[in-house]
Amino acid sequence: MNPDEYLHMSLKKTPVVMWAQDRDLRYTWLYNPSMGLSVDQVIGRTDFDLLDPVSASELERIKQRVLTTGEPARELMRIVREGNEEFHDISLKALREADDSISGIAGLSVEVSHLIVGRTLPVASQGKNKDKKGMDGSSPSSRTLQRAELLSRETHHRVKNSLAMVAGFLRVQRQGLTNEEARNILAEAESRVRAIDAVHDHLARSPYESINLGSYLRSLCANVSGAMCGAERLSYDMAEERIGVNAEKAVHIGMILTELLTNALKYGAIDEHENSITISLRKNPGKLLVLSVADSGHGLPENFKPEESTGLGMRIITSLVRGLDGELRAEPTSQGARFVVELPMPP
Repeated sequence: MNPDEYLHMSLKKTPVVMWAQDRDLRYTWLYNPSMGLSVDQVIGRTDFDLLDPVSASELERIKQRVLTTGEPARELMRIVREGNEEFHDISLKALREADDSISGIAGLSVEVSHLIVGRTLPVASQGKNKDKKGMDGSSPSSRTLQRAELLSRETHHRVKNSLAMVAGFLRVQRQGLTNEEARNILAEAESRVRAIDAVHDHLARSPYESINLGSYLRSLCANVSGAMCGAERLSYDMAEERIGVNAEKAVHIGMILTELLTNALKYGAIDEHENSITISLRKNPGKLLVLSVADSGHGLPENFKPEESTGLGMRIITSLVRGLDGELRAEPTSQGARFVVELPMPP
């Protein structure tokens, strides 16, 4: 069974929908369609071909904003099709080409209708009751915030479970293989899935705007090293102060660390029992977040430059660091190598 089949199996009976659209907002790829639609009914069409005009118009407004600004978006929305309504927690992100131009959008949606008490989430057509008080005296905005927090936690919990299932399938498949190259490829894929899984795990248990980065990165390292059988080689040098970042930044930093740690586990070892890896996280007085991964392996090739590397992992790292307006350095050491990532932090 290939990874696409694993993904399809893991999403089939969940409320999670994933898709991609081109710049004309026509669907080009879809997993696990909802609202009674099939993949064949959706591919090549737009929201206006599929949904109630009000729902389609609101979706297009948000998606066009992502296409124009390149900034991700997340909305709780009421979707109507042929008289049937569902409530969805929708996340959108721009798809970019190698030259950084935007070629479309990727989306993830979780159907959360069962969590909406009385189905009173505000949408474009529901503004006329905005001043009414609830039976407990709470304002509409207060009730909406409470529902949004509940929805957020439930959404992240469900997405986490789905991603954990995908990672589990990859691990089972890897354990059944004898080809070492194929096993390594699946181990790397599992690590990448678990990097995103760990973010949703933290978001299900903490406020959306503030993830404890040190705690998140520790759990992420445990997942990556577990997948690649290297947990006993890790040590940590984490700042004692709590470093809080939002979800979007946490995902990017987590993916950066996943790739750096994977490289250290794969290429930094002279002997897997002797090589050690140290992960460091600091916030310096200049409002820079400094993340480093150092190993005591055989070091870097002469004149190695991360931005010129053709390896997939290093290309992912440089792209993510650039997207965060950061800087990546590769530093040879007396025993091994160290990669340092500096990222600007908000005041």
